[in-house]
Amino acid sequence: MMGAAEIILVICYTSAGCWIILKHPFFNQFKLPAMLVAGVFLLKVLTGIAYGLLHMQWYSGGDTFSYFNESKILLSALPEHPGHFFRLTFWYTVKPPPADLAAYESQMIYWNVMNSYFMTRLSALMNLMSFSHYYVNVVIFNFITLTGILYLFRWLYEFVISNKYILLFLLFIFPSVAFWSSGIHKDGLALASIGIILFSFQKLLLAIRWKTVFFFLFGCWLLLMVRNYLLLLLLPCVVAYGLSAKFPKRSVLFSIAAACSCYAAILFLYLLFPTMNLAVKMMQQQQEFLTIPAAVTLPVYTLDGTPHSLLFAIPYALSNCLLLPSIFEMKALIQLPFAADNLLLFLLFVSSILIRKKRDKPVAAFIFCFMFAVAVFLFTGSVVPNLGALLRYKLPGILFLSASLAGMIDFEKIRRWLRMN
Repeated sequence: MMGAAEIILVICYTSAGCWIILKHPFFNQFKLPAMLVAGVFLLKVLTGIAYGLLHMQWYSGGDTFSYFNESKILLSALPEHPGHFFRLTFWYTVKPPPADLAAYESQMIYWNVMNSYFMTRLSALMNLMSFSHYYVNVVIFNFITLTGILYLFRWLYEFVISNKYILLFLLFIFPSVAFWSSGIHKDGLALASIGIILFSFQKLLLAIRWKTVFFFLFGCWLLLMVRNYLLLLLLPCVVAYGLSAKFPKRSVLFSIAAACSCYAAILFLYLLFPTMNLAVKMMQQQQEFLTIPAAVTLPVYTLDGTPHSLLFAIPYALSNCLLLPSIFEMKALIQLPFAADNLLLFLLFVSSILIRKKRDKPVAAFIFCFMFAVAVFLFTGSVVPNLGALLRYKLPGILFLSASLAGMIDFEKIRRWLRMN
């Protein structure tokens, strides 16, 4: 729980964040009133605090507090050994560690685990500003990720969904998206980096400028640090989107052909480079779950390291991602928001068929959203047999599928129907 000093700091830092949003012209570019952006920031902070409290209550802290606790080890080096702090925070890690860093490494579980140690580094830097208060870090973290997610909002608004309030709901209120992206974990940074990548790539389609190239590469680097498999899934879809945007009359053909070619190239890259075998790596990741019987809560097809075994895993992957947890078969109350996700997704699917509007956005963007969502579902659903983990890993797929479906719905027709009744 938060002490009085931490509560005061949370209020002060949140107020400062809102003030910056209201006063700084940077936040005027997202086609939203500054007051609404500040409200979204406040909502994310409250959700992030709830995320921390729930993880402490249900999981004795979970990964999010593990990052925080390990970051204190990095910070402990600063007073007497600032050089050690610099290397621990900004330099690469190796096993075995250098002799002078071995004492720190022996206290850590994430040393040399790239994405988790990145979160530890980030937590250490946030601790410098928060005086090592976890919930103050929640405020700082959500201010950082909000900017990238706002870029994602702008891209989706301009190219997928015309109704900004529906889009605000999907990005900041939709249960799983709001929950997982607001806590101190990799998911908020992953969404922010995807927003940076898509926004900058869209600008590169119009003109190549070094600043935009840097912005794009920064987004790719950040996604590589926190969710490297998402970068692997995203880039083929980005290539397909670029081709279909350049040749709109053949959008569907170019998108499918380009994406399938890229994925096939990645899948069969082991023929040229034996160590780069994606099918084997997916099998190994699945085996890590399967060796812990208590972690297996979903039916999966056991992968054998061959590309064709991935085909047999498709029905399980889609079923686990799109149907579970069912609102009628929940095993715990905490699953209710995520079961509501699937129900909302089903309602969007039905509405996109029955209340479909004439397309007013480029078809290339819709195809991109659908393809990326399917790629996320197939990859995560094939590998992860644990419901709790899958709920988090499938987050980008849920968001982009929801966005593509919502972009096809005539919400004005729904509003007129509600007025008549």
